Amino acid sequence: MRLLNTSTLELHSFLSARHIDTPKYAILSHTWEDEEILFQDVRDGPHTIPRDKKGFAKVAGSARYAKAKGFDWIWIDTCCIDKSSSAELSEAINSMFLWYRLAEICFAYLSDVRSPVEFASSRWFTRGWTLQELIAPLEVEFLNSDWKLLGNRKGLAGSLSGITGVDERLLAGDSFITAYSISTRMAWASHRQTSREEDLAYSLLGIFNVTMPLIYGEGLQSAFRRLQEEIIETSGDQSIFAFRQYYWKKNGSPRHVVANPMTHYLASHPIYFGKGENIIDDDPYERNHTALHPITLHPHGVTFRAIVGPATYHLNEKTSMKTQLVILNCCFQNDPLARPAFLVADFDGLLARLKSPLLRALPSPGEGVISVQSKGWGPGPGPEGEKARG
Repeated sequence: MRLLNTSTLELHSFLSARHIDTPKYAILSHTWEDEEILFQDVRDGPHTIPRDKKGFAKVAGSARYAKAKGFDWIWIDTCCIDKSSSAELSEAINSMFLWYRLAEICFAYLSDVRSPVEFASSRWFTRGWTLQELIAPLEVEFLNSDWKLLGNRKGLAGSLSGITGVDERLLAGDSFITAYSISTRMAWASHRQTSREEDLAYSLLGIFNVTMPLIYGEGLQSAFRRLQEEIIETSGDQSIFAFRQYYWKKNGSPRHVVANPMTHYLASHPIYFGKGENIIDDDPYERNHTALHPITLHPHGVTFRAIVGPATYHLNEKTSMKTQLVILNCCFQNDPLARPAFLVADFDGLLARLKSPLLRALPSPGEGVISVQSKGWGPGPGPEGEKARG
């Protein structure tokens, strides 16, 4: 781990963030812009730093602010990581949540904000990497483009929750990230973006406390599914299957997919977990102990314990198909009796998931075991939504 001296702008190397000899440090959160100061610009000493680059003002400003706060060291991703080394970059990305957690304080520099009224519209809230930079540190201070304090995470927790969807209790320090379901944490990232598509998955490693190799060029779909497989290895939380399916219209807006064809059992993009913050597990203790409710990966798919029953899927008033309904072992926060569910059909002896809205299974003693609807959790493709009845 490398840290920048806030007085001299000299780069120093330390064994690790946890090592006893590593000094207390501040850490910077920001969005990348043109002409950032890179590792190659600072590795040979402060005298070689190109002060005419636009990014120098950010490095100098963050060092100056940290120094005024009593910190001799600061970590800045642009210049403290040698991104020309794939091994170092992989180690850094897999360690980044920890580095932010171990920092004494995080300075979130919002270069596009001058006044508080611009706070909510900052680009900082749209980027994939800044999600963990919001959540991981013990303390976060938000600074405007002139390095003036806008407020801290605890004091702004209510506003930040409204902007990001992250629970106010977590932002205020009154809860832990492990208290939130996989679906909830995925929902926090569902509308964020990254410059490199794979980074949308890689930026979530720390959010789920997993590590994996980075393979730039594999594409987001592969990276995101590898991420989910790593999560499944450490968690029995079935809300990982509580996602919706879309196809994309020409104007870029999402719409639900009708029942066919089959789809993968894992989501291909975080956006499919949109509104998933409403899905919780019945027992957070059980969620984090895979031996109680294991989810097993195998070459042909995944195996887990769930309620499964026959269902008739009505595509429209005249067309229906025989399917089966899988009811997940999790529930909706605003309706604890309702369970997320999805449809499957037999395909060569295996149950393959159908592309359809995430359904809501409701107790219905008067009509039988359950009734199922898609209304109430995202629109269906028609005015009545897509329906199934068990």
